[in-house]
Amino acid sequence: MTLREMREQAEAWPKFSDDPVDRLKHTLAAYEDAPNEYRLLTATGNMRLYGELDWTGLTMGDLRAIAELL
Repeated sequence: MTLREMREQAEAWPKFSDDPVDRLKHTLAAYEDAPNEYRLLTATGNMRLYGELDWTGLTMGDLRAIAELL
C-alpha cells in the first residue's frame, strides 16, 4: 500500500474524539480486515504446564459484538 493510499484510508475513518463510542468506531475501522480472533487488547496472560496459555482481554470479535449492542 502506498503512502497516499494509507492516507486516504485513514481519512475515511471516523475522526478522533474523546467519546468512547467514537473511539470504538475508529478502532473498528482501523482494524476492519482483522479476523474476529485477532487479540487487540491483552489484560492478562500466563503460560500453564504443557505450553497452554491462559489469556484474558478483547478480540476484534468482542469489540464488534460490543459495537452491535450500542
